[in-house]
Amino acid sequence: MSPVTETNTPLSVADLRSNVAVALLIIACLFSARAGAQSAGTGAISGLVTDQSGAVVTGTKITATNEATGATVVVMSTNNGSYVVPLLPPGSYRLEASKEGFKVSNYPNIAVNVTETKALNIRLQVGAINETVQVDTTAEQLQTETSTLGNVTTSAEEAVTGKNRSSPMAEPRPTTTSK
Repeated sequence: MSPVTETNTPLSVADLRSNVAVALLIIACLFSARAGAQSAGTGAISGLVTDQSGAVVTGTKITATNEATGATVVVMSTNNGSYVVPLLPPGSYRLEASKEGFKVSNYPNIAVNVTETKALNIRLQVGAINETVQVDTTAEQLQTETSTLGNVTTSAEEAVTGKNRSSPMAEPRPTTTSK
């Protein structure tokens, strides 16, 4: 029996092209999957789930309900306590967070706008899951997740004003005061 020796043969140009094509295809697939998490006509809600001591809470069930249509989206908080509810049509949402050993937390009136990600950190309180904590979220929150600007403009508004309000160069609306 003769010993088997390995020889290092250089890759041919065809082999290199094939490897590059496969690598580019894999990269394209990864980027297209990431791009699907958000679109120009939707918004999102994201944040961190913690307990009263500030420790992250994993595996929390988070349900976002559109207050106008009743449509729901359910996600779970990750191993680092973060969550993202993606691809939400613009509107007002109610968020409910529940986890065994904690009270259910409700966050009503969360305004979701196009191309924006609303930051909402959730703090769970220890207690039975049949107990509920209602959190008032009516105060306007500063959106700090992204620098994108999105507006919803109706065709009726454009017809009345003659302006496309989604344009950053649109003139401000005149205001009137009564005496």
